[in-house]
Amino acid sequence: MKIRRTHLICVAGIDGSGKTTLALGLVNRLRDMGYDVQYVHGDAHGIQFLPILKPIKTLAKIFFMRGTNQQSNYFHYRRVQVSISSRHRLLSGFYGGLCFLDYCAQAFVRVALPAMRGKTVVADRYIYDVLLNLALATARPLEAILHLSNIFFKLNIIPNAVFLVDTPEEIAFRRKSDIYSLDYLRERRSAYLEMARRFDFAVLDGQSDPDGLVSEAIARCFRTAIQPESS
Repeated sequence: MKIRRTHLICVAGIDGSGKTTLALGLVNRLRDMGYDVQYVHGDAHGIQFLPILKPIKTLAKIFFMRGTNQQSNYFHYRRVQVSISSRHRLLSGFYGGLCFLDYCAQAFVRVALPAMRGKTVVADRYIYDVLLNLALATARPLEAILHLSNIFFKLNIIPNAVFLVDTPEEIAFRRKSDIYSLDYLRERRSAYLEMARRFDFAVLDGQSDPDGLVSEAIARCFRTAIQPESS
């Protein structure tokens, strides 16, 4: 039994849920099994493919989000963000569209190309996480954003397995010292669970033993996403 050449496994979840631990565990386990695996984190560390995106983000912070601080007062930050996005629908839609196109290019280079070269890619965050963040950033309902996945998958790879590592926000908050608000986690956890229902993700318990989660994910991959490769 061999993983198909264009095999992609995605792991999603709130910060502190244990998704990175699972993703890296999958990478190590699959390598031990003899697969050529590449780990990709959804955060490109500030790299943008569209040159116009960075100055737009800077201008948006100066003109619209001045006086707010996501870390010190997340509730105030979100209230202002929702208010601005609601009053400037065209601008927020334009911004969201640019972010979406930028990620389409990133994903093609960082995920699709390695997979097409025969690697098994484990993505720690993928398009689903991007769509969730876009819905929040542009103050649009999640269902109004999810249709963009149809456009995304015309150019990029559909994952063979998606795992949502679900952990109560209070526990995730204690795990991560750089998370600044329970509201931040609570808002995103609710959206992730809604997305899991819509896309039929495999939901894993983030409070379980990490090695056990890796074994469960591997078993699910072999049951649903791995097929014999013709010799």
